[in-house]
Order: sequence, then structure tokens, then C-alpha cells
Amino acid sequence: MAANPRTTAPVSRDRALPGIGNIREFGEVTRTMGVLWQREAKVHLGRRVQISVANSREPLVGTLSEVSDDGLILELPDEPIAIAYRRITAIEGLATATA
Repeated sequence: MAANPRTTAPVSRDRALPGIGNIREFGEVTRTMGVLWQREAKVHLGRRVQISVANSREPLVGTLSEVSDDGLILELPDEPIAIAYRRITAIEGLATATA
């Protein structure tokens, strides 16, 4: 009996691709971007910022109150929220309102 050409090969759990091998660059890129976002967030610590988050239609606006190795805390009018660096697509400082 001949093998069915439409049968798919078993999927490897280590995410190796035939001819390419294991893909490790995704983790490396995520770590690198995290370091860059952390550096950018430290510049704006204690200030009002606008943060764009992946898969969110509107940016979040609030005061950046904490920066850690994993992410940051943004103080919104209702409550503070934690945002992981891997979700951030932009951080922009906002001018403070003067009276």
C-alpha cells in the first residue's frame, strides 16, 4: 500500500522548520524591544504619556508611574494598569497643561 501524499507530517513540539531549524530569533527580538521600551519609558517616568498598545484601537493616556524589567504601570483616571513591553508599539510624551 502506497503512502498517501496528502498526509501531513507530524508536527514537532520544538517548532523546528524543515530546512531552517529552530526559530530562536523571536524571543531575542522580544527581549531587545523590551530593553528599548524600558529605556524609553524611563525618560517619561512621572510624566503624562500616550502609549499605543498592540490590538488596541485607541492609545492609552495617563501618567507613567513605574518602570520595571517586565513592563510599566500607567496611571489612568480610573485605575492604574500594568502594560508588558511586548504589547507596546509606541510611547509618546505629552505636553503638560498650563493654567
